[in-house]
Amino acid sequence: MNSKLIIGIIGCGYIADYYVQNIKNSSILKIKSCFDVDKKRLDKFAKFHYLEKAKKIEDILLDPSINLILNLTPPENHFDINYKALENNKNVFCEKPLSLKFEESTILFQLSMKKKLNLWTAPSIIFNNFSRNLRKKIIPKIDKNKIIGYGFFETPNLSKLKTEKWISPSGAKWPIINEIKNGPIIEHSGYLISLLCSFLGPVKKITSIPKKIFNKSEFKNLNINSERVGLNHTVADLYFHSGSIITLFISENTKSRRSIELFDKNISLCISDIRDDYSPLLYSDSRYQSFINFRSNRIYQIARGFSDFLPTIFALPLLSNNPFIFDKRIKIKKRKVFDFLKNQKPANFHYGLEAQKLFIDLFEYEECLNLFYLHCNEITLAINKNNLNKNINTKFDLTKLLEFLKVYDEYFK
Repeated sequence: MNSKLIIGIIGCGYIADYYVQNIKNSSILKIKSCFDVDKKRLDKFAKFHYLEKAKKIEDILLDPSINLILNLTPPENHFDINYKALENNKNVFCEKPLSLKFEESTILFQLSMKKKLNLWTAPSIIFNNFSRNLRKKIIPKIDKNKIIGYGFFETPNLSKLKTEKWISPSGAKWPIINEIKNGPIIEHSGYLISLLCSFLGPVKKITSIPKKIFNKSEFKNLNINSERVGLNHTVADLYFHSGSIITLFISENTKSRRSIELFDKNISLCISDIRDDYSPLLYSDSRYQSFINFRSNRIYQIARGFSDFLPTIFALPLLSNNPFIFDKRIKIKKRKVFDFLKNQKPANFHYGLEAQKLFIDLFEYEECLNLFYLHCNEITLAINKNNLNKNINTKFDLTKLLEFLKVYDEYFK
């Protein structure tokens, strides 16, 4: 890959700072210009990052040197911006979700096919560090047809998190209004769905009964009424064509937990934080059990009893979960000592863009990845509605996806 992917950014809000920081560390990505309808935000963002700013959106859409539009606008604007980008023959990488209506997502997909353009969306979790280790060291060992598991993306109520203090490096506030309006299913389920589908394949049907849990007093300072609040709590079951069944817990009314646990007849696997690109993989294999793992339940029972004689701070880890279930750990070699102490996100937003650059160089256009992201979008929108045994209509070719991921893993190892 000698040439760089030339990017035009539309939307300069909170998340845009982190994309730019990561993109500037990439040797194959380059930002040509940026645009935002808020002129003050655009000026501040462009000045902070030393970027060229476009006076109007057409300046980016019609720029022949730009290969890809990075759409970082609020979700309600995604369809219009993505459509205009494709109409003007630009590849697209869009912040999640692709669109808020599946009918609109289908229109975008059909247009991308007609124009032979790549239409990808965040999150980039399938390209991150622990995903590479997962594909290389764990997936070959498990029976993907018989997996039972759980995915969690939970936080406490947003009113308790002091989100007014969440400010991006260039001074943009975290978009709490959008978060409350769209809800965590729309905003965050993509992390779970895209990772699970990347090795379990397409989902056949889903069941979900989402709820809206809202207390007027919690957000009185934001002047938000219940009609503007999105569905913010659900338990959803995903039934895969492969036969695997995964239950998702998505909520903004519980506790902080962003993990995945998977089990087949031999392997027990835990990814402790899917929002940390450097999260280690914890697992055990019943075929090669250690002394402790083989007796994990008995040892845990003894440890719980022993915890009665310990100070609370030392007893809590023994009481909250069973640490003896897993006896193996795969760490990310690229994490540097003390990096975790830095006040920065442990996520690399440019991985998806670098993957798209590689994909364009190899295939120019191939609908497999577009179908993958369309499929993930259909699942997201389906579990945000009250659905019992709802059939998922889209599918993608897992074999082709895995073939590309193998090339990607080898290229960026």
